[in-house]
Parts: sequence; C-alpha cells; structure tokens
Amino acid sequence: MLRTALRFSLLIGFLLWGVLASIAQDDIAPNWCYEGQPWGDGRCNNQPTNADNQHYWECGYWNAKVDTGDITLVALETIDSQCAVGYVAVRWSQDAPLVTETAFSTSEIDDTESTSDDVSFGIAE
Repeated sequence: MLRTALRFSLLIGFLLWGVLASIAQDDIAPNWCYEGQPWGDGRCNNQPTNADNQHYWECGYWNAKVDTGDITLVALETIDSQCAVGYVAVRWSQDAPLVTETAFSTSEIDDTESTSDDVSFGIAE
C-alpha cells in the first residue's frame, strides 16, 4: 500500500512538473533578439556598449509587442521613438516593396490615357 502511494505521488509530481514547464515556456515574452526573429542575427549582443545591447533587447521586446498586436506602433512611438524607427525600417523592408525607380523622365512617360487604377507611381511589385 505504501509502495503504491509512493508511485502515485511520483506520477502526480512528474505530471505537475510537465504541466508547469509547458506553461512557463508559453509565458516567455517574444523578442526580436531571439534566434529566428528579425534581429536574431546577434546584433543585440554585439553593440559597442552594454547600454546599447540593453537598448536593442528593450526595443526587441517592444517591437515584438507591436507584431503580436499587444501595442500599436503609435504607442511604441510614445514609449521609445528609436524603437519605433527601427520597427518601421525592418517591417518596411520586409513587407512593402521599396521604390527602386521612378517614371519621371519624359522618355518613360506613356502618352496614352490611363486611369488612376493602373498607375504604379514607380512602386515595385
């Protein structure tokens, strides 16, 4: 009887430990400095000073909060404007094509009639 109670207690203990470990993993805050994230290339630990490294980690935390929808980019601007600039720079380069050329020279302008729907304004697609 004592042996059965001990086995049952150990089983419950291992199950409880497993559940708590999985909950703890789910509670880890996302951060752009983690491997596989936009800044996961080591830049958060390779700055000239520890203060710069800390700032990257803080911005990585806030930028991830914008990604998950926990805060808005406008809110990030009030928290740390440098983080907001970094967020826009990374997301602009990843999500939106940059203007690589424009059609402002007269040789590139088409004389045919067009509507606003088919004008690309030089934005790469």
